[in-house]
Amino acid sequence: MSFKVGSLALLAVLFSVQFGYAQRKKGKSQKETPQMTVNESCTYKETAEKIKVEIAPFKLDKITPAKIHYKAYTQVKEIAIPIYHSTKYKFVINAEGMPTGVEMKLTDKPHKLSTAKVLTQTSAKTFSYETPADFEGSRVYLTIKIPGDPEYNNHVRNRGCILVGAGYEDIDF
Repeated sequence: MSFKVGSLALLAVLFSVQFGYAQRKKGKSQKETPQMTVNESCTYKETAEKIKVEIAPFKLDKITPAKIHYKAYTQVKEIAIPIYHSTKYKFVINAEGMPTGVEMKLTDKPHKLSTAKVLTQTSAKTFSYETPADFEGSRVYLTIKIPGDPEYNNHVRNRGCILVGAGYEDIDF
């Protein structure tokens, strides 16, 4: 009988210790965290309509959004855009959905390769590029340099997007 009473007493002590620990742990996890403010600047639908108009007379292949999440430091992002060898292409790049200015360049190879040839480079919000008739590559690379966000450490997260429209020349037989 004394074993049962001792066991029950030990169980009660362990339960109260565990319950108290759980209450303290729960209290710690519910500390007030600062509110994050997210500023979304992307205007996908309006920008896509502008690209459709600007890409004419080429046939629209696709519009690809590149979502950008600003960080406290400068970032470089690269997008590979596949193309067919024998077709002339037109690219319309629109950065109106970015809260700050970005630098962009189109190259024929990834930007880290020393043999990459810069096709065009700009910091404008919108630009277009047509591949020359003698273009031999199977891809065009868009490199985007995104500046660091000074508001990042103040619990503000800025987001934006760059839309890349690709169109090809309609070939008649």
